[in-house]
Amino acid sequence: MNKVFNNLYEILTPDGFMSFDGISQTNPQIGVTLTLSNNQTFNCATKHKIKCNGSFINAEDTAGLYADSLDAYIIRVDANQIAESYYDVLETPTHEYLSSGLISHNCEFVGSVSTLIDHHFLKTLESKKPMKIPNLPEYIRIYEPPLKKEKLEAEGWEYAASLDSGYGVHQDSSVLQIFLIKSNITVHQVAVISSNKMDIDLFCKKCYVILKKYHDPALIIEQNGPGIAAMSFFYNTVEYENLLHFDPSGRHMGLWASEKTKQNACILFKTYTERKFMKIYDRQTINEMHSFGKVTQERWGGLGGNHDDHITATYWIPYYIQSPYYYGTVVDVNMKELEEVEVILKTEDEIANERMTLEKMKNKSHVLKELENNATYLSNSKQKQRNKDDDDDSTTGMVMFQR
Repeated sequence: MNKVFNNLYEILTPDGFMSFDGISQTNPQIGVTLTLSNNQTFNCATKHKIKCNGSFINAEDTAGLYADSLDAYIIRVDANQIAESYYDVLETPTHEYLSSGLISHNCEFVGSVSTLIDHHFLKTLESKKPMKIPNLPEYIRIYEPPLKKEKLEAEGWEYAASLDSGYGVHQDSSVLQIFLIKSNITVHQVAVISSNKMDIDLFCKKCYVILKKYHDPALIIEQNGPGIAAMSFFYNTVEYENLLHFDPSGRHMGLWASEKTKQNACILFKTYTERKFMKIYDRQTINEMHSFGKVTQERWGGLGGNHDDHITATYWIPYYIQSPYYYGTVVDVNMKELEEVEVILKTEDEIANERMTLEKMKNKSHVLKELENNATYLSNSKQKQRNKDDDDDSTTGMVMFQR
């Protein structure tokens, strides 16, 4: 990739003209052409990220999505016939710029050093296509069909699910993640349900059908904010038997999470992902991993205006596995040996945080005390509406510059 650096010109962004570091040119490749409902076309690389439905999505996956900046839908994505070079903008202050009216993401930001998951590791992740199942809606993505209950019992395996509730229709998404847990270090994604086009009650009904197919797995629901409605559905309406309740005192249902608990969950998610204990196959989940980073000193979330719903529905799975409530197969692992062999975590602070978190999670009394303290945390902030985002590549289209 060739790069030309810039300190003279500005580029048009959704927030006006801003500085940018330069332009990069890719090697010749087969790109795609997007056709929009306003008759506009847009030629770009397959992995070029465009803002649709509130998130940055690879161009090749945008068919049927709403282009936020143009009040138009992308009705078709066609592969080009001739390989050509594409151009992308290097680093802008907001990590966004306008190209032919579409909001694009500059290439240097996604998967940068500010993300939770190491950017070198992110480049190695590859998604899988969901199974083709007749009449299955697009918002349900199955990567592995349910195993027979007899197989699970014979092997000592289990399914576990985590539900993150959105605030409403056309806002952030509600997401259900389902994983197969073979042991504390062998976990992989089998199904995802996500939508921002239905209210939480309807979404829960759809989830309930899929959960029954996976033999009523242990279900984690974070009680903060809209999670209360989801908990009411599963506890009161359908009397779901395998809800996980993390309050040792028994005063509260579900998971009541403080910022400290979420930090621990994020560190465990990083450990499980980078050490390949947990396999992620879903493209939307992987896309969010590329922009999930530190929003404040104590809080992780979607960077650059990106959603993080698929991640917040995922990081509770390794937390559950490391908690006193997991009774499945446990394999002892020498983490220091893994550090020497794999060298995944790059800084001393990251290594120290991982070691400290894993040691704390081994201490059952410490974990139970922290979970009990979460109720106090929530009672103090109960009146504050939860901010769902936790405070919360290339193009040949027209780009506007000014000197």
